[in-house]
Amino acid sequence: MVLGQYFLSFVILILGATTAAPISLTYSYSSTKSSSSYFNAYSAFDSSFNSTWSIFWNYQEGSWSDSGCSYTSPVLWDSAVAGGAALFTNNPYYVGYITTQLSKYKNSATGGYSSTTAANTDIYTDDNAQTVWVFLDAYKLSGNDDYLNAAIGIMEFIQGQWYSEGGIRWSYNGEYLASISQTEGALAAVRLYEATGDEQWLSFSKQVINWAIDNLQDPSDHLFYDGLQINTGSINKGKLSYTVGTAISTFSYLYNIEKDENWLEQAELLIQASASGSGALYGSNGYWNNQLKYSYLLFQGLADFYNLVGINSAKGWQLSQNISSEINRQAQYVFDYYQDGTTGNYYDDISSAPPSVSSKYKEAFTTSSSSSSSSSSPGTCNGNYVPSLLTNSAAARIFYEAWRV
Repeated sequence: MVLGQYFLSFVILILGATTAAPISLTYSYSSTKSSSSYFNAYSAFDSSFNSTWSIFWNYQEGSWSDSGCSYTSPVLWDSAVAGGAALFTNNPYYVGYITTQLSKYKNSATGGYSSTTAANTDIYTDDNAQTVWVFLDAYKLSGNDDYLNAAIGIMEFIQGQWYSEGGIRWSYNGEYLASISQTEGALAAVRLYEATGDEQWLSFSKQVINWAIDNLQDPSDHLFYDGLQINTGSINKGKLSYTVGTAISTFSYLYNIEKDENWLEQAELLIQASASGSGALYGSNGYWNNQLKYSYLLFQGLADFYNLVGINSAKGWQLSQNISSEINRQAQYVFDYYQDGTTGNYYDDISSAPPSVSSKYKEAFTTSSSSSSSSSSPGTCNGNYVPSLLTNSAAARIFYEAWRV
């Protein structure tokens, strides 16, 4: 779209605005320290992804390596996150590498993708939903129908994991209905509808996300609980930012397609709960408290809202201007405090990060209690700190989403 068309769209939105007051974000940061360093989101994405590719891609194995002293094949989730970052470069060079590597996880008997290259039935639907996204991006970038067909095949597997009483199972034929499987599955389905025009995927997306709203959403703050155990009916009431982000993305796609105000209202409630400066997802330092491997999907959700809803709705446009500044504030925080300035690697567990990272963080913030703690944190190899493929890929994707707004 050319600049003149953007301007015309904006004028139409303003002229067509109703008198209803849009949701506005009221910020209440307890601390908003920031570095004086210059931050350019696209430059940060470009440099962080190039570093990730050079460190973690193993040409001999034709795969990412979740580094250490020797080659280690990463799990599917990590490969999908890294593969998505590669395709966000919009460079066809990466398409063949990424799709071939992901195909190593396919379990031929089920059509699902295993968590490891053992390609067994250790299969998780949230991992598979992310893999759908990557194949859809590969199809969009290349026009190769093989990638679209791969996405359809995985989506059919996910659909087959629908529990008879509602909800997508988290693991293959498992007993847990994770909220992340619902929101990521719904997003994969609506994106597949966008690519194919097949109404079954639009219907499935709405079926899944409506079930999640009815069964897993906390009415007090509209965030989603972690999940429901089928055999006991018990609910894990933990809340993570990646579920919020993928729900916002889903609502944004659905609103863009249907123009149903319900989807806009659902997105607005989650944005208010997750991006207003306070609440369950914020630490005492005023920034999101989740690990990067979760929070990158919150960045994605907010950026999707900005791009899919902001230009199509007067209320959405006004809200988008507020969340744009929050996305970039949070992205600069990652850039300033989680990056090792010597190597360019990112570490989101301050307690085990190199001194160049931990000392900078502790100098800015009196305690490290608000920093994330990651199970994928680095160890050491021959005295050197070992970076994480997942953390570095998530950082690259965070900067990409900040660039989108």
